[in-house]
Amino acid sequence: MGCRLSLLPNEILQDIAACLCHNDIVILCCVCSSWHEHLLPDLYRQISFNVASPDLLATGLAKYNTSTSKPNGHHTREVHISTRSFNPEHIFLLDMTAVACPFITAVHFNRFFRQTMQDLYYDDYMASPTLSHNTKRSIPFLPSYSTAIKQLEPPSKKQPGGQSFIITATLTFYRLMYQSHPNVTNLTLAIGYDSPNASSQHLYSNIFHGALVNLTLDLEYQELTLERVELIHKCCPLLESLSIVSEKIQLIQRDSVPTFTTNQRLKSFSLSSTKFQGNCLWSWVWLVGKMYGQQLKAAHFSNTAYHVPYNFEDDAALAGTFMSVFIQQHATTLQSLEMNSMAFCYEFWQQIKAYTQGLSTKFLNVKCSGEPCRYGSTDRDTIGLGELIVDVVKPSIQQLHIRLSRASDDFYGCTNLLRQCIHLQILHLTRTHHKNDAIPAITSLAHLLLQCSKLKHLTLEYCTLDMDKDLLANKHFLTSLIFSNVAFTCTDLNRLLEHLPCLKTLNIDGFSTIIHSNSSGPPDLLAAPVFTLSIHNPEMSIRIDRDVRACLIPSYKQIPGYSQLISIINARKRHCWLISGNMVARMSEQDEQDHFGSQSNFERINPRFLTKYQLILDCKHPLRNLELGIITIVKRGVFAY
Repeated sequence: MGCRLSLLPNEILQDIAACLCHNDIVILCCVCSSWHEHLLPDLYRQISFNVASPDLLATGLAKYNTSTSKPNGHHTREVHISTRSFNPEHIFLLDMTAVACPFITAVHFNRFFRQTMQDLYYDDYMASPTLSHNTKRSIPFLPSYSTAIKQLEPPSKKQPGGQSFIITATLTFYRLMYQSHPNVTNLTLAIGYDSPNASSQHLYSNIFHGALVNLTLDLEYQELTLERVELIHKCCPLLESLSIVSEKIQLIQRDSVPTFTTNQRLKSFSLSSTKFQGNCLWSWVWLVGKMYGQQLKAAHFSNTAYHVPYNFEDDAALAGTFMSVFIQQHATTLQSLEMNSMAFCYEFWQQIKAYTQGLSTKFLNVKCSGEPCRYGSTDRDTIGLGELIVDVVKPSIQQLHIRLSRASDDFYGCTNLLRQCIHLQILHLTRTHHKNDAIPAITSLAHLLLQCSKLKHLTLEYCTLDMDKDLLANKHFLTSLIFSNVAFTCTDLNRLLEHLPCLKTLNIDGFSTIIHSNSSGPPDLLAAPVFTLSIHNPEMSIRIDRDVRACLIPSYKQIPGYSQLISIINARKRHCWLISGNMVARMSEQDEQDHFGSQSNFERINPRFLTKYQLILDCKHPLRNLELGIITIVKRGVFAY
């Protein structure tokens, strides 16, 4: 007797839907009326304003569900307002969420929402949308954000910027939002302005209400100060997660910091600086050690600034004084710690190792990445750092992102310690790379996998792949492999794939290089090289970035070209596509043979179609997905072209 999916219990269907993306749920809802009824809550549970027809989404939210006798919007719990600017249909959707979606708990805005508030002043986006008669009839009452903001008196046209009006409109919007959605506990927003006539306390107290549990805040060009953080905690006493992005960060002067009560509730703190602030970020590491108790489980610090040199002797001494308080408070209780592109990490982890000597740590996720050496140091910030980190976190670590120097001793010293990380499942390994280096550091992937027998997800960055088949004698159960700026030969990659029977995802991203050994003749006169990958596993998903290059050895000169020829060979047929830019052309086998040569007549007439390389995927089983940059060739086992 055949198995019928329609006989599955509703709970099983809901568990399946929880693992699917929104597009997959839409497809399942179209299978039959029974599935449509059961999966409708999952379809509307999360909505986004970045849709082609906002008015149709609004109508769907207002439509009554016959099984519940309530609008579909009653299932909505999360909304993303991520459109660049509002048109009348977006305003209608916004107003509809106020009446049809009373149980929203999470609202996410991006930087464009503040621009929308500015648009409301400079342009007339408040015109009523053109709606069908049936749509109007299905909405008996629609409280309007647009009407409330229209009733505000705008400033004089002579006032540049209209900043006061924008702030007043913003406060009005949030007041109405909390009236319509009193259950909001998760908020993401950008608030890069202060009122010239009102205090930050007045602004924050109206935007951040007391029920917030998770807050992500982008201050843009406003300075992050201790007073602002204290004000946030005063307005949101239940806050458990706080994430802040700011261009300007106040340097905390320890001698002038007022006494404050230690916060015993916050569990996650994240701070990202978008402009170089010297030791300001390290002073906030110290502040987190002073301000938050040992209930803090996650601390993330990120420096995304450009090259600015350190005065290493003075700055290292100053940074060192900021580290001890944080380490004493959190080193033995933190579960997640991220330090991105921050200098003096070696000194920081030295202090952690000294403090935790003989004590147990609870680190599950550690990320110490970025390019500290770009701020004026040499490899002093990376040599031995990976080995030091692994030695500290090895008892409990599950997810690790570290940066190693080019030195082979550094690589082998760190990877030998990884054998002791018995819980490690996710590893992101980056090697230090300088612009004058011909190739990235040689990395023995066979040795790495031999040490990390339980690894499931691996990302390599700035590496040259070396695959010694004698080292990896047994199969490895890796399920996901990502290359970013990795140089490799197809021979080595094929050797690797033979030993990964469980691999489901292979991504070759961002300026990775396929090494070609044929060097007969100048590069610009060579026939485009042919690379073959043998794919043994069923249901594989492969993504190859369009920026992936081909180069010659020993010169490592890049092979010119603007297009790629992609072929899939299986037991039944050979499929081929020519891809150039965003254009895709399906080719017959004869077209492939005619096109591919030293340089075809087609290429001479159309230089932009000069083929960079041909990639042949020899598949033992059908692929699940194949993507070339933004172009999808195979989706869920079906050819898109």
